[in-house]
Amino acid sequence: MSTPSSRRASRESPRGREGAALREYFLSALVYAGLLICLVYPYTDYDWGWHYRYGEYLVTHGQILRHDIYSWTMPGFEWVNHSWLYDPLLYFLYNRVSFFGLAIAGAVAGVAVFYLCIRQVPLAFWHKAILAVFFAALSKEALLQGLRTQVVGLLVLALFVDLLHRERQGHRWVYWALPGLFCLWTNLHGSFLLGLIVFGVYVMGDLALLKIRGTAIPRRWFMFAASLL
Repeated sequence: MSTPSSRRASRESPRGREGAALREYFLSALVYAGLLICLVYPYTDYDWGWHYRYGEYLVTHGQILRHDIYSWTMPGFEWVNHSWLYDPLLYFLYNRVSFFGLAIAGAVAGVAVFYLCIRQVPLAFWHKAILAVFFAALSKEALLQGLRTQVVGLLVLALFVDLLHRERQGHRWVYWALPGLFCLWTNLHGSFLLGLIVFGVYVMGDLALLKIRGTAIPRRWFMFAASLL
């Protein structure tokens, strides 16, 4: 038999749970905000100059610059700019927000990587705080110079791994997203090769599990493979 106090507690419990959830969201937001502040470093990318000039050339001339026109030591040298898509992005960002904005953009990219890495795991705010400290320490060398092609590549890698996890959960739209992601990644940074390695490990791991369980290859695998051909 329920007592008045137990009935009152049961009526108040949903409100209490909502309050606890709001408190958790607020404290988690503080963790992300603190991490963002910690990841803001002075913009010191030594490759900024030629990335900016190549982006300026692409915007003003409407074509990718495939040879060196800025160096007096190797004028006319032909080379493959594997990060040509990053150059106009840098050009637009710098013209609007200068070096400070590029530093903030690098920090935002770092926080996005952190979020994508822990998004699938239910964590309390203090778990996130501890992981954020380790992430800030371990990623310092990568994020120290602000927004760079390497940082963009790291962000796309984290997004790619997140898409693989969503595919395992049964989201079929991933098959359409992966080709577009790799098209962007290939033209943003050479780390797309690392993405192919990660994909190979992912496929081999799943095939090994199917072999151990003695189950046939599911139909989704053929769709998955076709999306990256």
